[in-house]
Amino acid sequence: MDDKDRYIIRALECDGRTPYEVLAKELGMTGMAVKKRIKKLIVNNILFIGAQLNTQELGYSLNLILLEVDTQAHLHEIKSAFIGCPRVVNMFAGLGGYNLVVLVLAEDRPTLESELMGNCSLRTREGIRRSEIIQIEEKIYSPFVSIRNSLATRDKNRAPCGIACDSCNRYKVKGCLGCPSTIFYRGDL
Repeated sequence: MDDKDRYIIRALECDGRTPYEVLAKELGMTGMAVKKRIKKLIVNNILFIGAQLNTQELGYSLNLILLEVDTQAHLHEIKSAFIGCPRVVNMFAGLGGYNLVVLVLAEDRPTLESELMGNCSLRTREGIRRSEIIQIEEKIYSPFVSIRNSLATRDKNRAPCGIACDSCNRYKVKGCLGCPSTIFYRGDL
Protein backbone atom coordinates (compact mmCIF):
# COMPACT_ATOMS: atom_id res chain seq x y z
CA MET A 1 0.00 0.00 0.00
CA ASP A 2 1.21 3.47 -0.81
CA ASP A 3 -0.12 6.96 -0.10
CA LYS A 4 -2.49 6.85 -3.08
CA ASP A 5 -4.02 3.60 -1.83
CA ARG A 6 -4.43 5.13 1.62
CA TYR A 7 -6.10 8.19 0.12
CA ILE A 8 -8.52 5.98 -1.84
CA ILE A 9 -9.36 3.95 1.27
CA ARG A 10 -10.01 7.07 3.36
CA ALA A 11 -12.25 8.53 0.62
CA LEU A 12 -14.22 5.29 0.30
CA GLU A 13 -14.64 5.09 4.09
CA CYS A 14 -16.44 8.44 3.89
CA ASP A 15 -18.50 7.45 0.85
CA GLY A 16 -18.12 4.00 -0.71
CA ARG A 17 -19.90 5.24 -3.84
CA THR A 18 -17.32 7.91 -4.73
CA PRO A 19 -16.85 7.69 -8.51
CA TYR A 20 -13.47 6.61 -9.88
CA GLU A 21 -13.26 9.85 -11.87
CA VAL A 22 -13.61 11.99 -8.73
CA LEU A 23 -10.83 10.06 -6.97
CA ALA A 24 -8.73 10.17 -10.14
CA LYS A 25 -9.01 13.95 -10.39
CA GLU A 26 -8.06 14.38 -6.72
CA LEU A 27 -5.06 12.06 -7.14
CA GLY A 28 -3.92 13.24 -10.59
CA MET A 29 -4.56 9.81 -12.10
CA THR A 30 -6.93 8.27 -14.64
CA GLY A 31 -10.21 6.69 -13.63
CA MET A 32 -8.95 3.35 -14.95
CA ALA A 33 -5.83 3.56 -12.74
CA VAL A 34 -8.02 4.19 -9.67
CA LYS A 35 -10.30 1.30 -10.66
CA LYS A 36 -7.30 -1.03 -10.95
CA ARG A 37 -5.99 0.05 -7.53
CA ILE A 38 -9.36 -0.56 -5.90
CA LYS A 39 -9.68 -3.95 -7.58
CA LYS A 40 -6.18 -4.90 -6.39
CA LEU A 41 -7.02 -3.87 -2.81
CA ILE A 42 -10.19 -5.98 -2.94
CA VAL A 43 -8.47 -9.01 -4.52
CA ASN A 44 -5.69 -8.84 -1.91
CA ASN A 45 -8.33 -8.85 0.84
CA ILE A 46 -7.29 -5.42 2.10
CA LEU A 47 -10.50 -3.59 1.20
CA PHE A 48 -14.17 -4.53 1.29
CA ILE A 49 -16.86 -2.18 0.12
CA GLY A 50 -20.32 -2.92 1.50
CA ALA A 51 -23.46 -1.53 3.05
CA GLN A 52 -23.70 -0.52 6.69
CA LEU A 53 -26.86 0.18 8.68
CA ASN A 54 -27.64 2.68 11.40
CA THR A 55 -28.87 0.28 14.08
CA GLN A 56 -30.00 3.11 16.36
CA GLU A 57 -32.34 4.50 13.69
CA LEU A 58 -33.75 1.01 13.17
CA GLY A 59 -34.32 0.62 16.91
CA TYR A 60 -31.93 -2.34 17.21
CA SER A 61 -29.63 -2.71 20.19
CA LEU A 62 -26.00 -3.74 19.98
CA ASN A 63 -24.47 -5.80 22.76
CA LEU A 64 -21.05 -7.19 23.50
CA ILE A 65 -20.99 -10.67 24.97
CA LEU A 66 -17.70 -11.51 26.65
CA LEU A 67 -17.13 -15.23 27.07
CA GLU A 68 -14.53 -17.31 28.83
CA VAL A 69 -14.49 -20.64 26.99
CA ASP A 70 -12.69 -23.50 28.71
CA THR A 71 -11.07 -25.38 25.79
CA GLN A 72 -10.07 -24.84 22.18
CA ALA A 73 -12.50 -27.59 21.20
CA HIS A 74 -15.45 -25.78 22.81
CA LEU A 75 -14.26 -22.49 21.35
CA HIS A 76 -14.25 -24.06 17.88
CA GLU A 77 -17.74 -25.57 18.43
CA ILE A 78 -19.18 -22.22 19.49
CA LYS A 79 -17.59 -20.33 16.61
CA SER A 80 -18.86 -22.96 14.14
CA ALA A 81 -22.39 -22.93 15.57
CA PHE A 82 -22.73 -19.13 15.37
CA ILE A 83 -20.75 -18.31 12.22
CA GLY A 84 -24.03 -18.32 10.26
CA CYS A 85 -26.10 -16.45 12.83
CA PRO A 86 -27.62 -13.28 11.31
CA ARG A 87 -27.63 -11.55 14.71
CA VAL A 88 -23.89 -12.04 15.25
CA VAL A 89 -22.35 -8.91 13.81
CA ASN A 90 -18.79 -10.04 14.51
CA MET A 91 -16.72 -12.39 16.67
CA PHE A 92 -13.29 -11.68 18.06
CA ALA A 93 -10.79 -14.08 19.63
CA GLY A 94 -9.32 -12.51 22.74
CA LEU A 95 -6.46 -12.96 25.13
CA GLY A 96 -6.86 -12.68 28.87
CA GLY A 97 -9.90 -13.46 31.00
CA TYR A 98 -12.34 -13.57 28.10
CA ASN A 99 -11.21 -15.43 25.02
CA LEU A 100 -14.27 -14.84 22.83
CA VAL A 101 -15.93 -11.47 22.32
CA VAL A 102 -19.12 -11.37 20.27
CA LEU A 103 -20.95 -8.30 18.98
CA VAL A 104 -24.65 -9.12 18.58
CA LEU A 105 -27.75 -7.18 17.67
CA ALA A 106 -31.33 -7.57 18.83
CA GLU A 107 -34.43 -6.11 17.25
CA ASP A 108 -36.28 -5.72 20.56
CA ARG A 109 -35.97 -6.33 24.31
CA PRO A 110 -37.62 -9.80 24.41
CA THR A 111 -35.36 -11.02 21.60
CA LEU A 112 -32.33 -9.64 23.44
CA GLU A 113 -33.39 -11.58 26.54
CA SER A 114 -33.61 -14.74 24.41
CA GLU A 115 -30.13 -14.08 23.03
CA LEU A 116 -28.81 -13.72 26.55
CA MET A 117 -30.73 -16.48 28.37
CA GLY A 118 -32.67 -18.60 25.87
CA ASN A 119 -31.98 -21.86 24.04
CA CYS A 120 -30.06 -20.01 21.33
CA SER A 121 -27.87 -18.08 23.75
CA LEU A 122 -24.10 -18.07 23.35
CA ARG A 123 -23.88 -17.93 27.14
CA THR A 124 -25.58 -21.31 27.68
CA ARG A 125 -23.28 -23.31 25.41
CA GLU A 126 -21.17 -26.13 26.77
CA GLY A 127 -17.72 -24.97 27.82
CA ILE A 128 -18.65 -21.45 28.94
CA ARG A 129 -17.02 -20.75 32.30
CA ARG A 130 -18.29 -17.21 32.70
CA SER A 131 -19.74 -14.39 30.66
CA GLU A 132 -20.37 -10.69 30.79
CA ILE A 133 -22.80 -8.55 28.82
CA ILE A 134 -22.20 -4.96 27.82
CA GLN A 135 -25.13 -3.16 26.21
CA ILE A 136 -23.89 -0.49 23.84
CA GLU A 137 -25.75 2.74 24.51
CA GLU A 138 -24.19 4.94 21.85
CA LYS A 139 -21.86 4.48 18.92
CA ILE A 140 -19.55 7.46 19.24
CA TYR A 141 -17.61 7.65 15.97
CA SER A 142 -20.10 6.33 13.43
CA PRO A 143 -23.71 5.23 13.81
CA PHE A 144 -23.25 2.65 11.05
CA VAL A 145 -22.40 -1.03 11.48
CA SER A 146 -21.97 -3.84 8.95
CA ILE A 147 -24.85 -6.21 9.58
CA ARG A 148 -24.75 -9.66 8.01
CA ASN A 149 -28.23 -9.21 6.55
CA SER A 150 -27.47 -11.70 3.77
CA LEU A 151 -27.78 -14.45 6.41
CA ALA A 152 -31.40 -13.45 7.17
CA THR A 153 -32.69 -15.83 4.52
CA ARG A 154 -35.92 -16.94 6.26
CA ASP A 155 -35.72 -20.31 4.52
CA LYS A 156 -34.44 -22.83 7.09
CA ASN A 157 -36.30 -25.03 9.57
CA ARG A 158 -33.47 -24.79 12.12
CA ALA A 159 -31.30 -21.86 13.11
CA PRO A 160 -27.57 -22.08 12.30
CA CYS A 161 -26.92 -22.72 16.02
CA GLY A 162 -29.07 -25.86 15.75
CA ILE A 163 -32.18 -24.59 17.56
CA ALA A 164 -35.67 -25.15 16.16
CA CYS A 165 -37.59 -21.93 16.86
CA ASP A 166 -40.99 -23.63 16.68
CA SER A 167 -40.08 -25.84 19.64
CA CYS A 168 -38.72 -22.99 21.79
CA ASN A 169 -41.01 -21.83 24.62
CA ARG A 170 -39.81 -18.22 24.38
CA TYR A 171 -40.75 -18.18 20.69
CA LYS A 172 -44.13 -19.81 21.35
CA VAL A 173 -45.14 -17.12 23.86
CA LYS A 174 -43.83 -14.36 21.55
CA GLY A 175 -40.88 -13.69 23.82
CA CYS A 176 -38.59 -13.84 20.80
CA LEU A 177 -38.93 -12.99 17.12
CA GLY A 178 -37.21 -16.22 16.11
CA CYS A 179 -34.07 -16.62 14.06
CA PRO A 180 -33.90 -14.49 10.90
CA SER A 181 -32.50 -17.43 8.94
CA THR A 182 -35.60 -19.56 9.64
CA ILE A 183 -39.11 -19.74 8.22
CA PHE A 184 -40.39 -18.91 11.71
CA TYR A 185 -38.91 -15.39 11.87
CA ARG A 186 -41.43 -12.64 12.74
CA GLY A 187 -39.14 -9.60 12.60
CA ASP A 188 -37.94 -7.08 10.05
CA LEU A 189 -34.21 -7.87 9.78
